[in-house]
Amino acid sequence: ALRLDPRHAQTYNQLGSLYYRQGRIPEALSYLSKALRLDPACWKAHYNTAHCYAQQNNMEQAAQHYAAVVARQPSLSHAQFNLGLCYVALEDFVQAEQPLLIAFKQDPDLVEAARQLGHISIALGKTEQAIEMFQQVLEQSQTPHQAEAHHNLAVLYLGSKNPEAALK
Repeated sequence: ALRLDPRHAQTYNQLGSLYYRQGRIPEALSYLSKALRLDPACWKAHYNTAHCYAQQNNMEQAAQHYAAVVARQPSLSHAQFNLGLCYVALEDFVQAEQPLLIAFKQDPDLVEAARQLGHISIALGKTEQAIEMFQQVLEQSQTPHQAEAHHNLAVLYLGSKNPEAALK
């Protein structure tokens, strides 16, 4: 395909994605950067590049590329979620809050987004939002985080001087 059209960004993106799935991150990033040079608006190449950087634990670069994805495709809940997780890893809870809220509103099955939002809300002093998020975690019947959510709710209720709710 590249012999026929060496300026086809999607082909470079697909090769980069293939190398990523094989765990060959440097090669993946090489192809993905070529895709983005040819087509800076190619959100799929940004998405794949973000995954590569996240795999390398380079959350600043990953966040930049996830931000480029959500700017072009705001309805991609997993891109919103991953952007929020990058900011959590960078301990930028203010920046993390919005994409995680969007991801959870778009996909209520993303229980991990609600759990992360609960912790972020505690860090930001937003007790009511934290309570709401941990309650959302509890409403998901098959989540492994229920015990943690119960504990966090009890602590929040005790801190807000509501011992009756804490005992539930």
